[in-house]
Amino acid sequence: MSNEKVLSSASASASASAPLASTHAELCKGINGLDKVVLRDPRGSSAEVYLYGAHVTSWKNDHGEELLFVSSKWKL
Repeated sequence: MSNEKVLSSASASASASAPLASTHAELCKGINGLDKVVLRDPRGSSAEVYLYGAHVTSWKNDHGEELLFVSSKWKL
């Protein structure tokens, strides 16, 4: 699936649901130039998902606290 289709699908899903309508999705480059999507909620929570393999690398609550444990031995 192309990046445009991923973002288009995310936008379509967001517009169909009121709580998600204000969620921001940004396609950007991550580690080693890999494409990732960063999702941000207006209340401050966020998530990062790499498109290759759909790896979730960050999930923060509205206080900015990281909720996802990633081992220090993890390599991308």
